Amino acid sequence: PGPATWHHYNGLPPGGPRMVTLLITPKGPNGGVAKPAPKKQQDHFIKPMPGEIDDIVQAHPDDKKERPDEWDTWRFEAVLAIDDPDVQGAPPPPDYKPPLFTDRLAEFAPGGGAAWRCRNCYANRFSTMCFGMNEASSTVCEHCNQTPTTEAQGWSIWLTYDELPGGWKRTMTNRHGPKALVVLQSKWPGSSVKCLDNGSKLPSV
Repeated sequence: PGPATWHHYNGLPPGGPRMVTLLITPKGPNGGVAKPAPKKQQDHFIKPMPGEIDDIVQAHPDDKKERPDEWDTWRFEAVLAIDDPDVQGAPPPPDYKPPLFTDRLAEFAPGGGAAWRCRNCYANRFSTMCFGMNEASSTVCEHCNQTPTTEAQGWSIWLTYDELPGGWKRTMTNRHGPKALVVLQSKWPGSSVKCLDNGSKLPSV
């Protein structure tokens, strides 16, 4: 089916009482409906390739403050993967070609114009409890005393939402988007959901 109009009613404060009209536009085959979950869960973790996004640390605090409801316009701090022998996972399929961002490291290199996060410290943060960043002028990590290198994907970078691969976009939407959108996209992955009431935001629940 094509786009459908839904009515969402929340009768409970503080979000309600409130009625909004939503336009849901599915994406993909079979009306955009998610495939049934397998009867037996399988481990599908694929060891990341060096240079692809390994983890997203945070959304940019300034973007969150200036545009609190527009998560899809924010910048996100990403740490890139390395060939870590301690990380085990299934081999990637032959057509697995994730976007690589090693060429973006130079934009955010230590000693530039912004504070930076050491990749080594971030990878070991739960054992060292080091969550700090380094001063913009520093080229050596003040926490582990290592000099990060491009070959080791040694510091984090900032990417806009539009620059994120599809899977990370979904993860950031799940983390920061309206809960109603998250719930609807669990049924219709990738669907667009628009509130038709002028000036109204998507429901929080």
